[in-house]
Amino acid sequence: QCFDSMFSDDVLVSVRSSTVGIRLEESEDSADNPFAGMSDSFLYVRRDQVLDKIKLCWASGFNSESLIYRKKQGFNLLGFGVAVGVQRMVAGERSFVLFTCNPNNLSKDAVLAAGYGIGEGIVQEKVPVDHYFRNYNTGEIRREIAVKNNMRTFDTKKGYGLELRSVDESLREKPCLTDEEITEIAQIG
Repeated sequence: QCFDSMFSDDVLVSVRSSTVGIRLEESEDSADNPFAGMSDSFLYVRRDQVLDKIKLCWASGFNSESLIYRKKQGFNLLGFGVAVGVQRMVAGERSFVLFTCNPNNLSKDAVLAAGYGIGEGIVQEKVPVDHYFRNYNTGEIRREIAVKNNMRTFDTKKGYGLELRSVDESLREKPCLTDEEITEIAQIG
C-alpha cells in the first residue's frame, strides 16, 4: 500500500541498503569504517520485484564479504541491521563519486571518480573511470583519464535491471567532466 501511495505501477525504483550497527561507529560509511557497498542494492526494479529485492538486501548483511569485514574489525557479527530505502530511479548518463579529502594521502584535494552510465558501475569501479584531483587552495586540477569503453546502464531489452553496454567511441577517451563541472562539484562538497 505504501508503494502504491507514492509511486505509479509502471515506475522503476532503486532498492538501496546500508548496514546500521547497534553501535554507531560499526555502521556502514561511519567516520572510521567506510565499508560502503557491503550490502546489496538493486537498480531499475519493477514494482512486482520490490519485496524480493528488499529481502535480498536484508540477507546481504550476512554475505561473506560483510561478515569477514565485521570479524576483521572486531565488530559484533550480529550487532547490526540492514536499512533499506526505496527511491524513484533517476537515469544517469554520467555519474561520479566525490571525496572531499584525498583518501590516499589525506591532502585537502577534492577527488572525483567519474564515468558513463549509472552510479553503480562508478562507485564499485566495475567500469573504467576518470579520476580528477582538485586542490581547494589553488584550484589546480589534475586528471587521470581512462579509456571508458563500457558502462552499466538500464537494460532496455528486459525492461528492468542493469546491463553492461559499450560507450560511444567518440566519448571513450574524452574526460567525463569539464573543469567547470569539477570545480562546481568540489565547491558543493
